[in-house]
Amino acid sequence: MPEPAATPVPSAVILPAVERIRRVEAEIGRYVIGRTDEIHGILLALVARQHVFLLSPPGSGKSLMASEACRRIRGARFFRIDLHPFTMREELFGPISLSAMRERDALERRWEGYLPGATVAQLDEIWRCPPSTLNTLLTLLNEREFRQDELVLRSPLISAISTSNDLPPADRSLDALYDRILLRYLVAPLTATDDRRKATAFSLRMRTFETAARRAAVEIGRRRDSNYLEARSALADDQIEQIASVESDYLSNALALVRPDRWLIERHGERLSSPDERAAVAAGTVELPAEADRRELLTRMARWIDEEGGGGELPYRTFLSLDDLDSLASLALSVKVPDAVDEALYRIIERAGSVSVRREAELRTLMAAEAVLAGRTTAAVRDLRVAAHALWDRPDTRAEIRRLVEAETGNMDEELTALSATLDEWADLTAAELSVSESLALRDQMDLELSRFARLAEAYGDQPAVRNLLSEARKVRDSYERSIFAPAADAAAG
Repeated sequence: MPEPAATPVPSAVILPAVERIRRVEAEIGRYVIGRTDEIHGILLALVARQHVFLLSPPGSGKSLMASEACRRIRGARFFRIDLHPFTMREELFGPISLSAMRERDALERRWEGYLPGATVAQLDEIWRCPPSTLNTLLTLLNEREFRQDELVLRSPLISAISTSNDLPPADRSLDALYDRILLRYLVAPLTATDDRRKATAFSLRMRTFETAARRAAVEIGRRRDSNYLEARSALADDQIEQIASVESDYLSNALALVRPDRWLIERHGERLSSPDERAAVAAGTVELPAEADRRELLTRMARWIDEEGGGGELPYRTFLSLDDLDSLASLALSVKVPDAVDEALYRIIERAGSVSVRREAELRTLMAAEAVLAGRTTAAVRDLRVAAHALWDRPDTRAEIRRLVEAETGNMDEELTALSATLDEWADLTAAELSVSESLALRDQMDLELSRFARLAEAYGDQPAVRNLLSEARKVRDSYERSIFAPAADAAAG
């Protein structure tokens, strides 16, 4: 079997996006403590355009993980809702447009700002929503389509992150929806004291920052309101253009002050996270927002962090763009899947049982996204480890699913150790005096082991250490076969 060469990622376009998403993962991991798998899974879902479910007791930080990952995407339209037993379709899809009904006799929704118009969604306490309402999401989550009267429109939705303290109802009324959520994580409460202390310290720091930002926004807003009323009262009713300009400025500034902490982080997180950038903002030596209220809010909070907030760095140095996610998703579609990896995937699926065709297909996209984030355009067996988070339905099946996935994917370091040990064993056996039948049996054993190691090398094709050991193993096997038949060949020649 020829040894596959590693396929490099095109560095000019893809590597910066891969590097950014890795930095985002590392930054979130510094303050969302003990959630490495979950953070990686959420970011992986954004690349693979899949959905995520986080299951945990109250207060385990699942909503924090979802919102922190979502706020790292510049240009994304974010929709979040806390679902409850009386949630109506209008809360998800938007209210019915009365004007469309009156003027065109059309049943349309004002969906802008609701789930159909979102690029990333957070659905908290998803299973508390009535099944009749949740099942209207099936087409939106799977095909990214929704109906507007007689038209079927495309939704820009990339990923929906759902959270809950419970599992779907046992009556199977939501099985179809649950099947559309590929990645599932059981978020266990933090138990280590150091982890809990770090998580609490970050929570308190961010709460203090949010409180200070809102207090500053209230003060700025009161002055803005006063200035607006003064400017408006100075204009006559017939000065329509001037009135419109004053109102436009007023509303534009107001938008930043509704959720000032969110605006500061999502628009200026890098500046606030760097002491040098904060100093430049406070001194007014860098370009600042044109609107007076926004400019003052940013300047005040840059000073507050160093003067009253204890200094240090906010963990918001890196942000992703929608173009980053598009480029990574496009690359994932072109990832090559070697036969050995494909065979391992189907062995996992067969042993897991009850895997729908939909999930089987989506697992491949997830595996491809793992390869992309590892900087490869060829999938490897280790990319299948994420299947441990995609094949369980209930928490009591997680351990068994993880065992069968790990048994198939293995660990590269362990595989290298096993291959090295096999070569040492071969050296001892080939040095022994064996009969011809024993020698042939040993050669057949070598062939069987070489076949397994060849599949390993194909799966870990980008690892020189694996290829080098495989090449050495083949040389030992071929040399031994020649030594078995060399006496007969010499006799025939004589």
